[in-house]
Amino acid sequence: MATLAISVPALGVLLAARQWLGAGLVRLGLTKARADFVVRVLPLLVVLGATLAVVFFDLDRRHGVAVVGHVQEGSASFQWFVPGLDELRLLAAPALILALIGMVQNITMAQALAIKRRERIDANREMVGLGSANIVAAFYGGMPVGGGLSRSAINVAAGAQTPLASVVAALAMWGVVLAGTHWFARLPLAVLAASIVVAAVGMIDLKALRQAWAYDRADAVALLGTALGVLLLGLQLGIALGVVLSLAALVLRASTPHIAVIGRIAGTEHFRNVDRHGVQTIPGVLLLRIDESLFFGNLSAVENRLSHELELAPATHDVVLIMSAVNRVDTTAMEVLTDLQRDLAERHIRLHLAEVKGPVQDRLQATPLWASLQGRVHLSVNAAYEQLEQAGNAP
Repeated sequence: MATLAISVPALGVLLAARQWLGAGLVRLGLTKARADFVVRVLPLLVVLGATLAVVFFDLDRRHGVAVVGHVQEGSASFQWFVPGLDELRLLAAPALILALIGMVQNITMAQALAIKRRERIDANREMVGLGSANIVAAFYGGMPVGGGLSRSAINVAAGAQTPLASVVAALAMWGVVLAGTHWFARLPLAVLAASIVVAAVGMIDLKALRQAWAYDRADAVALLGTALGVLLLGLQLGIALGVVLSLAALVLRASTPHIAVIGRIAGTEHFRNVDRHGVQTIPGVLLLRIDESLFFGNLSAVENRLSHELELAPATHDVVLIMSAVNRVDTTAMEVLTDLQRDLAERHIRLHLAEVKGPVQDRLQATPLWASLQGRVHLSVNAAYEQLEQAGNAP
């Protein structure tokens, strides 16, 4: 009850200040800059007031209110330590997990802040900074370094605009641990938690979730799963769940490629989906566009769609695979295409390729598929269309 007595009012004051204090002070005549300053200083005043309440009423000793407690003073010293094989075996798995969590959390936090401020981040530079900080920390007994949600939220709520804010915070903390940790011994943890909650609430973006749900349900499920995972399972498992869900969405998209039967728009060289546009087609010719790289995970979808289209048009004698969106064909896909070419040839159907990208063609030229291809490799869909149209009109 004593903890509730100081934390709930602190939370209420901080939430009210965030929502209404700034605008109220402006209406009372303060400039916006001064009003913003008061709003940002208020959390410090709340923490100071709660600490004085703990000291005055002896809430930590008499009523069990949790406080920061004793923190050892003094700066860390350089320590050279090279782990042996036993230590490496013990540390390998936890270190890899910490590295993954730190990386994902850091990039996620940076991306969230960048979107909020309409900025861009360089993920490679983020990783260099994160790795360098961890290397230095390793020789000073430091904790694993990462972009923490609570610290970043507090920093942004306080008005931080550049990395200089982190430098100032680091110097201030250095001064505290050198000579002033006893000042914080009786600072109530619940009020610190209230500050973090209020700062973090401002970073919850329900609009982004609604937009994701309307645009791509797989992304929305990954977003929602990560949020619920962090709330129910903890930070590490929540982020791991988000990574798994994101990878699952990626695999799902790649394994269910968009495949379209296309035709030519009259009087142009543009080709579009027959289900979306009024287009011209050639009797007995199937133009099939595959909008995904080919790998072992999506070959069955391609084969099933081709079989379905051939069942609908049994008089087909030429099939053109349009590969303008195919950036890679893996070994399994190459073998399946070779088998497909052989099966079509046995049915007296010629297989053609069109708009094969240079790197893909370089690889395919040394394969049995290229040597056994019954049809031609066309530079463009329009070239294939005109050549097959002329062949169909020939006596």
